[in-house]
Amino acid sequence: MSNAVITPAMLDTPLCFDAMREVGSGLGSGGFVVYDTTRSIVDVLGVLLRFLAVESCGQCNACKLGTGAMSEIVQRVQRGEAEQTDLETLLRRSHTVTDQNRCFLPVGAQLIVGSTVEAFVDEFVATVEAGDPTPADLPIPLIDWIDDDTGEVTWHPRVHLRRSDWADADEDPVATRLAALRGEGTGED
Repeated sequence: MSNAVITPAMLDTPLCFDAMREVGSGLGSGGFVVYDTTRSIVDVLGVLLRFLAVESCGQCNACKLGTGAMSEIVQRVQRGEAEQTDLETLLRRSHTVTDQNRCFLPVGAQLIVGSTVEAFVDEFVATVEAGDPTPADLPIPLIDWIDDDTGEVTWHPRVHLRRSDWADADEDPVATRLAALRGEGTGED
């Protein structure tokens, strides 16, 4: 979650630092999150940005406020409430999120936002123009456990409860969050 998105055209790139740098991405710590075309790229970016916004330590205002603001913009797109100007604002924010950064987290956010919107601009524009909510059903890809024998991955069961102050919510807000993202139960028709 700390480098530019790798598109299908880059899948034959050797997994080494130099080759990944040549295609405009990187290896980071060597972990990858892979989604197929059945997933909304808007939801993928939403999940990754929310994770980065929550994990920001808050020492750099540009990072804490910027990742949070970018996450909120993508959530508007997910709810079907965004306008084209929101995509422009998202990209502008990605350019300032690294101002006076103390760590690499805002750089990762900048790389993810810029490369994802650039690589999938048609999907972002179409999602905004349609004004329809996205599925918004992706788990946050934080690994809790990998079974060495089967290779089965278990996602962290409570990471979605984390708030921007690093505390966890008392109750599981999944149904409430999904309903809010989908615009359900708000009293609006």
